[in-house]
Amino acid sequence: MVTCSGLVQAMDPDLPHAGRGGLKEYMIDGYCPSDVVGSSVSLTLAYAYDDWAVGQVAKHLGNSSDVLYFHNRSMNYRNVWNKEHKLMCPRNSSGDFSCPRDPYLNNWVIEGTAYTEGNAGQWRWFVPHDIPGLIDLFQSKEYFVSELDKFFARSKDDPYNILPNPYYWAGNEPDLLAVYLFNYVGRADLTQKYSRWLVQEKYTTAPSGIPGNDDYGTMSAWYVWSALGLYPLTGTDVYFIGSPVVTLAKLKLQKGEFVINAYNNSKTSVFVKQAKLNGNTIDLKVSPFLHHSDIISGGKLEFWMSEQGPTEFHE
Repeated sequence: MVTCSGLVQAMDPDLPHAGRGGLKEYMIDGYCPSDVVGSSVSLTLAYAYDDWAVGQVAKHLGNSSDVLYFHNRSMNYRNVWNKEHKLMCPRNSSGDFSCPRDPYLNNWVIEGTAYTEGNAGQWRWFVPHDIPGLIDLFQSKEYFVSELDKFFARSKDDPYNILPNPYYWAGNEPDLLAVYLFNYVGRADLTQKYSRWLVQEKYTTAPSGIPGNDDYGTMSAWYVWSALGLYPLTGTDVYFIGSPVVTLAKLKLQKGEFVINAYNNSKTSVFVKQAKLNGNTIDLKVSPFLHHSDIISGGKLEFWMSEQGPTEFHE
């Protein structure tokens, strides 16, 4: 029988873990205490995601007890959420929070903080394994949309005009998924608006055309997927629908060819007026997603682009 015992052993706090401090405390308290280990918030969020990933392996191997165990532990991200400030904040061993006064201050550049290569405003969105749960923490979808919209709008302004951007920062991993979160709250138009802005403004063909360290192709992969008008949710069969840059793309797959057409596409036609998969209309407000099974055997995805977002997103 194939097991995931190796992955389970990797989560053993009594074994040495280079770069994975605070693991024992995480397993006892449900978070990494800020008075025990640096980057405590980032580590807690990363460990929670890692737990979910191990649980997914266990699920495919049929180990139901491990599935439940690691799923429950993956919810530990909630333990660093501060309800008052609506942020992921450091907590000490006594359970007390110490939220930053300015969540967008990039003091991590010059000193150690509870956040790795990012600030509280940037790590606020890193719960890729439980997006509906993250949205619930904001208490209303309207507030979630408002805060996420502000996060990108201020990034466009970039008051400091230097890297790293204190708001959405295209050059690092914690926020790569953030632009697609609008799809979960009925505002696919904002995903389309900001993902196209990122593709067109943050990437170029110059030697410095990638907005950060490519990290084994991470930045390049983000661009390629987003240029196609899709983005995969890692560890799932879900693909977010965005705003394609290409007018025609053909994906050569083992079982067939998947063709993407974008009609009336231009630099200013960033909104998807209508989308169809194999001739069937996709409801972009209710379900702006594809699944792996929709793509892997080939097919046709069509976009009709417009300079104006569909009015139903504002209803």
